[in-house]
Amino acid sequence: MFVLTMDQVDSRHEPDRVPELLAALESVRTIGGFARTVGDEIQGALVDTEHVVRALQCALRLGGWHIGVGCGAAGNESFFDDDDGMRSARGPAFLRAREAVEASKKYAVSVAVVGEDAALAADVQALLQIIGVVIDERSAPQREVVELVGQGLSGQEIALQLGISEASVSRRRTLSRIFEEEAAWPVARRLLEELDREAGQ
Repeated sequence: MFVLTMDQVDSRHEPDRVPELLAALESVRTIGGFARTVGDEIQGALVDTEHVVRALQCALRLGGWHIGVGCGAAGNESFFDDDDGMRSARGPAFLRAREAVEASKKYAVSVAVVGEDAALAADVQALLQIIGVVIDERSAPQREVVELVGQGLSGQEIALQLGISEASVSRRRTLSRIFEEEAAWPVARRLLEELDREAGQ
């Protein structure tokens, strides 16, 4: 099982962005949903690595979040019951997510992973940070095209919506390195699956 703990960057000087992230995460399947735990922080428990990847994509593409990924046993399943249970959960996956989100704050791409197999967790973390670099380097126009591509729009539809040529859409997609990002996520998912198997042994 995985727990994701995400804490807003510079929350003392920025407006509350928790509702924005929760809205972006609505399609992500969790155990009991994502919950605001304390301040500008949210937490969710997940068992499906595909949905772990979706949550990471959302947070990295939105930007402005410290992201901690903990992998391990759930512990007391009372956290399924309500948000208070989620806040007070103390199983290994929850404790590792807390450790990870604190560790993430020392990195330029603020994501960290903690699991039973420390070396494998470090491999997952390194890959996620490289993906984060690709995402962070996008310009605003490139991010706009990537978002519309994610909504399933064709190049022609994006061009019409943005009032630019299809060639410009294609150029922004290429410069955004979206193809490289998309190629990396299946690798991240396989590593996460392996990390989860190691935790279950």
